[in-house]
Amino acid sequence: MALARGSHACAGHRRPRGTLLVRCNLLAVVLSCLHPFGTDFIAGFPLPQAARRGLHQVRALAEDTQVYAAGFDTDMTDEAIREYFAEAGPIVKCQRTGKGKARLTYSSAADAKNAVASLNGITIGESINPLFVQIFIQKAKKSNVADVVEKTQKQTSEGAEAEETQVYAAGFDKDMTDEAIREYFAEAGPIVKCQRTGKGKARLTYSSAADAKNAVASLNGITIEGNINPLFVQIFIHKAKKSNVADVVEKTQKQTSEGAEAEETQVYAAGFDKDMTDEAIREYFAKAGPIVKCQRKGKGKAHLTYSSAADAKNAVASLNGITIGESINPLFVQIFIHKAKKSNVADVVEKTQKQTSEGAEAEETQVYAAGFDKDMTDEAIREYFAEAGPIVKCQRTGKGKARLTYSSAADAKNAVASLNGITIEGNINPLFVQIFIHKAKKSNVADCGSLLAVVLFCLHLFGTNFIAGFPLPQTSRRNLHKVCALETPESSSEASEGDEAESTRVFVAGFDRSMTEQAIREYFAKAGPIVGYETSGAGRARLTFSSVADAKNAVASLNGTTIEGNGRWLLVKLYFDYEIKSTSTIYVSGFTLGTAETALREHFGTAGSIVDFRFLSNRSAWVTYNSNEIGASAVASLNGKPMEGNDKLLDVRVKGGSKAPRTNPAASVIYVGQFTSGTAETALREHFGTAGRIVDFRFLGNRSAWVTYSSNEEVALAVASLNGKPMEGNDKLLDVRAKGDPKVARTNPGEAEVVEKTKKTKKVLPKEQTVVVFGWDRGTNTTTIKEHCGKVGSIVDSKKDRVFMLLTYSSSEEAATAVASLNGTTIQGNSRFITVSKYEPREVKVPAEELHEGPVA
Repeated sequence: MALARGSHACAGHRRPRGTLLVRCNLLAVVLSCLHPFGTDFIAGFPLPQAARRGLHQVRALAEDTQVYAAGFDTDMTDEAIREYFAEAGPIVKCQRTGKGKARLTYSSAADAKNAVASLNGITIGESINPLFVQIFIQKAKKSNVADVVEKTQKQTSEGAEAEETQVYAAGFDKDMTDEAIREYFAEAGPIVKCQRTGKGKARLTYSSAADAKNAVASLNGITIEGNINPLFVQIFIHKAKKSNVADVVEKTQKQTSEGAEAEETQVYAAGFDKDMTDEAIREYFAKAGPIVKCQRKGKGKAHLTYSSAADAKNAVASLNGITIGESINPLFVQIFIHKAKKSNVADVVEKTQKQTSEGAEAEETQVYAAGFDKDMTDEAIREYFAEAGPIVKCQRTGKGKARLTYSSAADAKNAVASLNGITIEGNINPLFVQIFIHKAKKSNVADCGSLLAVVLFCLHLFGTNFIAGFPLPQTSRRNLHKVCALETPESSSEASEGDEAESTRVFVAGFDRSMTEQAIREYFAKAGPIVGYETSGAGRARLTFSSVADAKNAVASLNGTTIEGNGRWLLVKLYFDYEIKSTSTIYVSGFTLGTAETALREHFGTAGSIVDFRFLSNRSAWVTYNSNEIGASAVASLNGKPMEGNDKLLDVRVKGGSKAPRTNPAASVIYVGQFTSGTAETALREHFGTAGRIVDFRFLGNRSAWVTYSSNEEVALAVASLNGKPMEGNDKLLDVRAKGDPKVARTNPGEAEVVEKTKKTKKVLPKEQTVVVFGWDRGTNTTTIKEHCGKVGSIVDSKKDRVFMLLTYSSSEEAATAVASLNGTTIQGNSRFITVSKYEPREVKVPAEELHEGPVA
């Protein structure tokens, strides 16, 4: 059926936009088949860029340890992802790349392939979408041979190279006039034109090429009187200048035939302090030889020009890796490579062949490291990684990431071998260490018209089905089906033989949203009786067959078909529940701070044999059993139960699973409020322990708490016997109720009398005899305030509040004296001034029992 559709698409419709890309990938596959006949055979074909990239991808698949996974729920944690994918093998690194997407690194290529074969197409738990798992394709290395050839041909023209009469000059003071510049450079010959191109830069045109060359020979490196920097003078090269290909090839061959390399006099230096002056830099680097020019290129970076190539090499040999003064970073010194420098075509060809030939790998001295804590210092990183060998440079590339340069490739390989996967003491995540891969140079190769005939001939000989055996990316394979109408075997997403293959449920997607359950049941009943139906989204459903054979028959016979009246193909595959995955590791939390590992192992060992134990924090851990059954038994028997020496109830659940309810229901917790601030936990435990055994106690604030009993009966007893009653050392009546219940009526009958008495009691304070006092320090009691204010008269009554106090004197004269003499004074032991003012009359409703003296705070 798929073949008929593909043929129709090729014959009657426009070719899809992805046709060229797909055919390029197809060419790469074919060439990969021809690879055993020799690399020279393949090198003879002018591959397009996309095809060569595809060839690199196909060859690199066998050595790739990374997989790309997509389709899981966005709220799935990293631990759950690691646990699920760890079935295929140990995972070194898990990196989220987007919503429902991740890149996982396995310890070997075999494990990565196993993950693709066993997990691709599987649906996790209640997720709607099936997983999409494939080998992660790294950016392939590219050759630059064609770039050099094309660029050289573009720059060339017939005839001899035109002689240049222009020179580029830089380094003179920016306030130097054009006349002064003309006068100085006229020493080499008559100047036709002088054009300023920037601050301290100019382009001068001489009357002849000989004068221009004379200017370069006689004035380059000379310092004009009154200037600081030496001049930089060279023949001006036009961007559009054409050259002869033959001349270029002859010149480069002449340079390389004698084994001579272009001598470099410039060095690039980095690592010194950014506030170091140019003079200090010149003085330090002058140890290797005379410096002609020093040019700052950024913070802590510079280009230095020596008078000879020998001095430049001496600087690299003697100063690279040295630390200047109080600087933290060592110097990084190397010969400066000009971007515009041309290389020999033969060298490029040789270099490209060396990169692509079997067994030839460029030695790398840099390693990429990730996984350490982001607050780890550079010194600590250097010290730890120096175990593998001397470190020349350490560069932070992000949070918990760095690039380290070793003095040799052997040390870099040693670092990868010895430190990858190790967890630094005090860190949580294991390290991920690998050789740092530099971005390869790109190439642009010619058209592939002649190769298409070879590809079609190979397809004719071998047939189209051989391509299905290659692990092409999903997009390429989809487009390949459209163009060539290939019949492929069932994808690796279908269940492999074994325990996982025994499923009676299938996942179906692709039918129209308007289809009813009855119509879907009738269509799939062709494969066998359907005993269950469950909708999992628009155009998706899960069907349960009466037997495993019927489910497999549905996948084999109905996958890729189209229901009559629908416009899309059906996707039918076996469905597996996530719950069948490993439960050998459990998560444990809630034990008391400081509980020893031996005590935890002894407690959890009652469920079965423990093979691994790992603390996650002071109050949580992972416990690994040697079978799934023991893990499930531990969760069932130990969750919500206390362990010896601990009052709290343990939280025990499968690693990555949601928090399970405890065996004690929520009703075993009561809310307690209205006790005095500062009441000790021991006093509260003693008071509420009269109702039953307390297994947990938690303060909610200064005046409220949660108390957990061992049974519901004890909760009912506590509410009935303690609600509305005071406790020893507290005057207030307690509010006690089951957690989550509304506030209930208090059982103390005397309180109703107090409330009623409060409503009826009205105290009218005398206006002329009463003053208002406030502003004392927190903690000052009523007695101290009255002693201070009683110095001016006799206090006959008082009324306290949280922030103020009303004092009534025996006469109005004493009240007026209090306002005049006490306002702005300080109570003994206080640091603040009090405010004493006249009282404005108003009715104050206060309980009768609160009119006695008592503490203010």
